[in-house]
Amino acid sequence: MGLILPSPLVHTSMILAGQSYWKVRLRSGKEYSEFDTSFDLLRGSHSIDWALDITGSGDNKNIAELTLCTPQGDATLKITEPYSAFQLKCGASAMFGNERILLGQIIGRVEDKESGLCTCCLWDVQQQRMDAQYMSNINNIEWRNIGAMSLEVVGLRL
Repeated sequence: MGLILPSPLVHTSMILAGQSYWKVRLRSGKEYSEFDTSFDLLRGSHSIDWALDITGSGDNKNIAELTLCTPQGDATLKITEPYSAFQLKCGASAMFGNERILLGQIIGRVEDKESGLCTCCLWDVQQQRMDAQYMSNINNIEWRNIGAMSLEVVGLRL
């Protein structure tokens, strides 16, 4: 990743708006969140993206903790196995226009690579509710009928 600039004001405004966000702590002690700003010559200044910056840089193998920050508090998963942490958002498109509506966010840790069993923490935007111990399967996440994840995009290696 390029130069990282933290953005604490975005954290406060997102929580006040009933939204959630992820943050990671790497084994090196470095911390990143999706509201930090990164700079590189290819994309210029941009918010850190899970697929492009965490997975794309290879940092997903060095995650020690993955946290979901919500208006109801934070939920943190300890990560001991490289490439076992993931994050995704669930949304919908408005019927008119091209507005995207965020329905929820999930962070997770694969517990069993063979079966796909995973422990998740999720934030439901519509219900303003967090579930910090949601058990699911990466091959078929049932919440909001998400289904199977693209393992490569979310950074999982099984």
